[in-house]
Amino acid sequence: LTANLSFGQQKKLALIRVLAKPSDLIVLDEPFVGLDQVATELLNGFFKTKLSEGAGLVLTSHIQPSVACQVLELGRTNV
Repeated sequence: LTANLSFGQQKKLALIRVLAKPSDLIVLDEPFVGLDQVATELLNGFFKTKLSEGAGLVLTSHIQPSVACQVLELGRTNV
């Protein structure tokens, strides 16, 4: 029963469900929240592999991924 899993375990399961399906575009909201260091490194490695295979990646995150990316800061005004 997934309700008995910790938040981090639930997060890992949700990511596995989404990322196990082949896709040319991955869109995720805060994928690193709730993950331990090992899972974060695995996820970054997965992103690197998918990007090298030509997939696109769009994500929101307060945690900087370790893949080369273009950062868009929406809602900020430059003064």
